[in-house]
Amino acid sequence: MIHQDAEDLKALGERASFLPLKYQAENEQLKQELVDVYKREMKLLKIIDKRDEQLAQVASGRSIKLPIKKKQVSRPADRKEIARLNSDLEYLQKRYEALKNSKLGRLQLWYWRKKAGN
Repeated sequence: MIHQDAEDLKALGERASFLPLKYQAENEQLKQELVDVYKREMKLLKIIDKRDEQLAQVASGRSIKLPIKKKQVSRPADRKEIARLNSDLEYLQKRYEALKNSKLGRLQLWYWRKKAGN
């Protein structure tokens, strides 16, 4: 019985020395996870703030900078420019339809489809 109590105490002592190390490692891991999540959240908040600023600029009619193309895009200033852009679009659509319906246009479309494997 004394021998068994000594073994139990020895096992309890080993466990007592092991558990704090285990919990410390888990605690460090959780701290690192928390730091990573905080960094990710800060990045997302910056993106959200930037998008909110862009939406406010668009709503006010000012030009905005797009992050992808690094170009400045502005809304048409007046109705004349909008009408001109619409007429240009209609003209290009009519030219495309005429080309598509012509013999040469149909031949070109057939060639592109054949070359693409369709």
